[in-house]
Amino acid sequence: MKDWITIGQLAIKTGLTARAIRLYEEKGLLKSHSRGDNDYRLYSSQELSQALQIKEFRDMGFSLGEIAEMLTQDPQLTKANMTSFLQKKVECLRQEQQVVGERIGKLESLIASLNTVQKLDEPQRRMIMEELVLQAKEKIKARGVEISSEIEKTLRREITDSLNGSFPQAIRAIDIVRDHAERLNIKLGPGRGSSASSLLLYSKGLTQIFPMGYDLMPELFFHAMKIYVWIDVEYGRGTELLNSVTKEISIPELRAAGVSLFQCPFLQILSDLEKKIGPIDFDAIADDDKRIFENFWRGEVGNIFLFDMPKKSLMYAKTPVEFMNELKKSKENLKDLLKKYKIRNVHDLLNVATLHDPVSDHKKMQLQRYVEASEWVAGFENLQPKIQTILKNSKGLIIYREDLLRILQEYTGWTLPECNRFYLCQKKYIDSFAKLGEYETLVPAEIREWIDENLPHVFMKSHMVAMWWFTKRSALLNSLYPQEYLQALEGWEQKHNSSWSDLGFYDKDHRPLALY
Repeated sequence: MKDWITIGQLAIKTGLTARAIRLYEEKGLLKSHSRGDNDYRLYSSQELSQALQIKEFRDMGFSLGEIAEMLTQDPQLTKANMTSFLQKKVECLRQEQQVVGERIGKLESLIASLNTVQKLDEPQRRMIMEELVLQAKEKIKARGVEISSEIEKTLRREITDSLNGSFPQAIRAIDIVRDHAERLNIKLGPGRGSSASSLLLYSKGLTQIFPMGYDLMPELFFHAMKIYVWIDVEYGRGTELLNSVTKEISIPELRAAGVSLFQCPFLQILSDLEKKIGPIDFDAIADDDKRIFENFWRGEVGNIFLFDMPKKSLMYAKTPVEFMNELKKSKENLKDLLKKYKIRNVHDLLNVATLHDPVSDHKKMQLQRYVEASEWVAGFENLQPKIQTILKNSKGLIIYREDLLRILQEYTGWTLPECNRFYLCQKKYIDSFAKLGEYETLVPAEIREWIDENLPHVFMKSHMVAMWWFTKRSALLNSLYPQEYLQALEGWEQKHNSSWSDLGFYDKDHRPLALY
């Protein structure tokens, strides 16, 4: 057993992602040798050789279907059959080469025409669109995600939006930051705020969170009033990254594109820990793994992101003492509450985190109702079955903006961008919405009353899902490597006289972790 390796170690040895390895298992190309006591997949040297062989075929351009066909017809891959398979692939690649050559020629002609033509005609736009969709699909597939019709539809919608307004500048800035971070091997966070909703940004590797797995909504990013992309950078290496990035794009250009960089202590702690204990493939661990939740079940939330009480914090440096006392009291109450209420899954955890607030009486009341409720709060039975399904994960007690827009769409038939404009108009962020007069006609009175009542208390789910990226990692480290993790946190806080859980944010008086 000492020679067996985990899925994370297999990923390192082969250069594959854990998601790709799991996909190979689903396709029957690879099989884990065994499961350890902790239920981890374990692999022997034989599976390592098989994985390397699959990767070699993938690098030569073979699809998973073609590889499966080869192994089914000839598991030993004899010389005669291998020669036949390879000859067929060479012919296919020659045909693809011709197609790619034609595509390159078209794109080069278009690039040349852009020097004189300001506005693209429709055929040019379609050509760019198809190329961008193809690239994004290939990148998502490389992360082990099968491309469904819904994924392609969402990508097309996002890419169409990304070609308009100021989004091309934002996408360019994001690409530059990501490319320089990869070259310098600097850790980046998941992309905070509504950017976590974007499937396009997921394809580009900015976010590590597959947005469709959390029912997020790209419209909230591409139809925001203004683009905001908050990118966390490994603490201590922010200046290094910024100096590299600004050789290609200026700080005023980054600001104009809506891209902000913040130094993040947790990312440095994560990087330092991996140097000591080895790389950890957190994405290979399911979101419902009991090791994430076992500390919550005991009410032990210290050292867990979003739930720990910071001792020395830049984030709260100018916060009144009264608030900090309330925060401390609230954290203690939360511990007692978690001992009584067993967190069931990631949605449950995010709901509790969303409602946990030391100063909001409304949130305090809703949190108490939430933990006391079993599945569904009485009073919502009159909602349509589809609406009840949308609100099921929150027991009808938390209204995420994403859910509100889906509910509006169900009753009005408006597009999601139109529903978002209605929301922005109702919140006084914009002055008008062309279809506002249809609202009272299309939406029943009891539903309008329910929307009006909940509108002041709508939350952004994409922001909480981005926070889940930090919470999951800190909870797993607390369970799997408690001593090493605690030493890393304490060492960082002693060295920097601040909190490991600090995040950068913008405030007119207080921006300690912002890089510009």
